[in-house]
Amino acid sequence: MSNSESDTEPSPWLRRLTEIEDRYDVYTEENRKDIDEEGTFLGILKDICQVIREAHEADIPDIEQLVNTADELLDQAVFFARELSRSSGSGWHLGSFAHAEEGQPAEDIMSDMWDPEIIAAVMAIYGADLTAECPSAGPWTDTTPPHALTSRLSRFRDGVAVSADDNTPNARALYQARCEVSARSISSPVAAQVSSGSSCLAVLAMMVRQELRYPVLHYYRLNEDAAPEYVEGVRIYSELSKTAFHLAMDENRKLMFIADEARIKSFCWDTDIRILAPEDSTGAAVHTMRCDRYEGAMEILPNGRLVRAGRGKAAIWNLDQLQTHHGRQRIGQGRFVEYGLWDEEITGPFENSPGNHPTTTVNFEDNELYPWAFHYHHGASTLLAAEDLDRAERHSCVSIDLEHGGRVAARYLGHAGTAFKFSSSMGDANAFATASMDGHARIYDVRSPLPTITIEAVKKGEACPDVVFTHPDGIPTLFTGCDDGHCVKLWDLRARAVVYDLSTGNNCVQALAWDAKRSTLYAATVRDFHDYLSTRPVYRKARVPQWAKRNPAVIDGAKRLWPRPACHREDYYGYAYDASGHSLFKYQFKETPDITVLPSYDRRRHRRSWD
Repeated sequence: MSNSESDTEPSPWLRRLTEIEDRYDVYTEENRKDIDEEGTFLGILKDICQVIREAHEADIPDIEQLVNTADELLDQAVFFARELSRSSGSGWHLGSFAHAEEGQPAEDIMSDMWDPEIIAAVMAIYGADLTAECPSAGPWTDTTPPHALTSRLSRFRDGVAVSADDNTPNARALYQARCEVSARSISSPVAAQVSSGSSCLAVLAMMVRQELRYPVLHYYRLNEDAAPEYVEGVRIYSELSKTAFHLAMDENRKLMFIADEARIKSFCWDTDIRILAPEDSTGAAVHTMRCDRYEGAMEILPNGRLVRAGRGKAAIWNLDQLQTHHGRQRIGQGRFVEYGLWDEEITGPFENSPGNHPTTTVNFEDNELYPWAFHYHHGASTLLAAEDLDRAERHSCVSIDLEHGGRVAARYLGHAGTAFKFSSSMGDANAFATASMDGHARIYDVRSPLPTITIEAVKKGEACPDVVFTHPDGIPTLFTGCDDGHCVKLWDLRARAVVYDLSTGNNCVQALAWDAKRSTLYAATVRDFHDYLSTRPVYRKARVPQWAKRNPAVIDGAKRLWPRPACHREDYYGYAYDASGHSLFKYQFKETPDITVLPSYDRRRHRRSWD
């Protein structure tokens, strides 16, 4: 860590950080082979954050310099811990270190049902039936749902005094899991988003066919009269040359943007918008943008602009000034050629427009900053950004002021890995949430460098893939997705406790999206275990109690299957449902839902997996 020379005596706060840095240097020089969350290493990180906490409370004038210094040291320490874990072959996990001593991370006692090492071993060999080893979760019939209209695909925690009551009917429906649940098959999802005006849901995904990978875009036009199943689902083959990882949506122009390493393409979801071409049609390609050296995060800015990040800089396109497609007409001169493309990466026929060049570029104040996630905070003049530890060898989470030369307006400390996703809510203009590789979700106040609430969202060793931050009837609420946990959890942030979890059909959550207008949660999920790695079938004969079937009154003697590596047994929820493939779940919360609306068990998908 380097500090600028100064003729003045360093502040006591900076001296404290320098002393902690010396301790860190000694620790790393000893080349310790373990990172013990209760030991010296984590204590060093906690002490760094404690200095920042005390300095922020004291409102010192040089807090920005102090936070920058702490951020550099934390970046070094987290990267060191990650590389040490990789070299030793141990699992990567670093506990929380940025919470205040009086505010320990909120956790879910049900997350301790499984030993991560046992899970990893069983998932690797697909041997023993993992669900048979679950020590603490009894059948769903041993629990007491809070309401007669509570969904059977929910599982409540005991002893949580929730914030919702009869005076908050919308929140009460949410907190009592009064919802209709449906699911549909999709390609392997990468990202999901509901447009700011809640008129469209988009899911960026990847289809694999004969070792070729096709970036695809699923989208669903939403309306007030949406049935339990989605309305008007459309799948678009993006015609990009590589896997696309970034998704953005422009509500005003009804456009969806997806991006791979070299280009950005936009598609329209509304046939009533006449900006495309004379043959205007839903799903038509609108723009192609060339973005060499800009491979990072992407986001829609006010006034019809799109921004995409590179290392130390960002490119901006003014959408209304760009050339658009007319039928199959290419955008830009010549043909796009992807050099160095491996055969197995080719995604089949792709559209070869070179694309529009950026309207303008902005150099970041921090010329090493390489954002991999962007989020435009409601009404803010800055852009939240997070770096990817793998790509940038840093994991900084910052606020960037693009209107003033890419200045770093604020830094947010405390992540022990990449912050995958951001979420903000109209209910609190000063707060936002993050989902992190370290398995924690965090709530930040934009005015403070440290998290106000830290949540251990998943079991140790697991990443938290996504979060949704919302305020039904003014009550701060958080949904967190689980990877190995195969569920979505709802947290009461006032009680700092998980209220319940929702089934995702034994699938891992990849992305979450929230439709606040209709109080509906979407979960894009992945089926991550397959039978080609094992000599034993992934599926076994299911042991489903009669009460856990979709219609308990009907005697169904048909053969049902259940995955051996499932995180839950058949009797964990009130309905034993297995998705048996990548799926998009819809949880629509209502005061009086039809709780018989549940996803159907698809024997055909299981038969294909079984065969």
